[in-house]
Amino acid sequence: LFLPEQLADNIMRCLSCDGILTDRTASLFVDPRSCRIRKFYLRKCQLSFSMLKLLLGKHKVVKLDLTGTKTLPSPSLFYQLLNGMSSTVRELNLSCTSFVLDFAAMKPLNCLTHLDVSHCSLINDHLMTVAAQNLYCLQHINISNTAIRHVSSFGKLRGQLKTLIAFNTSIARTKPAEFKDFALLQKLDISRSFHSNLRYDGTIDEMLTDQCMMPNLVSLDVSGVSTVTADALQSFLFSHPKLQFLGLCFTSLKLQEHLERISPSIKVEIS
Repeated sequence: LFLPEQLADNIMRCLSCDGILTDRTASLFVDPRSCRIRKFYLRKCQLSFSMLKLLLGKHKVVKLDLTGTKTLPSPSLFYQLLNGMSSTVRELNLSCTSFVLDFAAMKPLNCLTHLDVSHCSLINDHLMTVAAQNLYCLQHINISNTAIRHVSSFGKLRGQLKTLIAFNTSIARTKPAEFKDFALLQKLDISRSFHSNLRYDGTIDEMLTDQCMMPNLVSLDVSGVSTVTADALQSFLFSHPKLQFLGLCFTSLKLQEHLERISPSIKVEIS
């Protein structure tokens, strides 16, 4: 019996999320001749270090999802696990975790293209700077609800990122014009929740009216940014013909007066 890759990934994900991925159930997936595991979900599982090492060593995992897990071994043992995974991992999800990886020591992660550190209160500008210096291939990153405040923390990544999700962060609060350095960016989310304490000082219009700003953008979400003006938005739409999505929830715009001026090819989220 050989389990198709997608089926094996889905079964392991369900077992992990339901908290019933144990050494016994995981042993069914060890042999690469019976299944291939490419997406490994380590959430509520109850696996020993030896079983983790065996699983991650037998399969060429491309996505490692640790969302919310509290069952990780010690940092030194976890580094051993990663070092045994060669350099196949392309996506790493650390969302809602309470530990911090030493990205400078994570040689197997050099080929990461996707990184999610959202809802990690310990992630700050210093750690983002270290990650930018050592993760050479990053193109997609989620820093929502973190303590990252400065665009400069992304270093050389500013010239290669294609996706930046920064919901409820201060990164665009004072100097949104610095996003001009993100020349390849296709998706930008600098929205905030309706009840957020974040405040913008009005310079968001400076970003929207700059015709050279992020020319490849296809998705922009500024929901909750009350200082967006209709004129600035219209200028942005005119200079970004590739735009496909626009998030405008909880803004101060009287949208009924301006929706007719937005191309029907753009999906607009207003509620």
